[in-house]
Amino acid sequence: GIIPKGIEMDLSSPTKLLKELVQPPHTALVEAAIRELADVGALDRPNEDALISPVGYIAMAMPCDLRLCRLLYFGLALQCPIDAIAMVAGLTAADPFSAPSLMVIKDEREYCKKLQRSFEARQWCDRGRHSEPLMLRELFIEWINAGSPRGSKPMGAFARDWNVIPKKFEAVATEAVDLATRLCKLLKPNSPGHVAVQRLLAAMRFQVDKREELVTAQFP
Repeated sequence: GIIPKGIEMDLSSPTKLLKELVQPPHTALVEAAIRELADVGALDRPNEDALISPVGYIAMAMPCDLRLCRLLYFGLALQCPIDAIAMVAGLTAADPFSAPSLMVIKDEREYCKKLQRSFEARQWCDRGRHSEPLMLRELFIEWINAGSPRGSKPMGAFARDWNVIPKKFEAVATEAVDLATRLCKLLKPNSPGHVAVQRLLAAMRFQVDKREELVTAQFP
């Protein structure tokens, strides 16, 4: 087994297992973690006998905040995983829109002009919904519609049209590819969610092969 013979350890509960560590955490911290996991739906109840929920399995595979993992779950449950991936990727990465600063732009007229362009791009993507996640989702969809350009030169026209910083939007795109790849490995092959996520990867010029490895693909 995992534990060598002659060594006795109490593995009957997570708390008792953690107490076997050289520097065990306080019991209150363990209980607080369990409550937090239950609050966001990662566990089915707030105690050590709880079962891992679908949200919990997504959280185990995703490198993002628990509440963003819940957003991915709702996206799958409501059959709109692409929208969820776009929002989570945008919220995980840094704000891709340009943010003019008088510390960099000394001319006040130029500063006001660039600030207005940045505001107008955000306003168009928001479409009066006053929601940062939906604003970032709209920007992501426009990037897909533009052919999913990658790299500073190919992304030049898109960056100018939407007043975004190419490197920052590259980070959003990279997050989206990573999230979609991880979700593909969790979902049942040929299920509606799996097919939708595969289509998103194809739109970003990637696909997950039979060995569940990310490979480049031709744009459809």
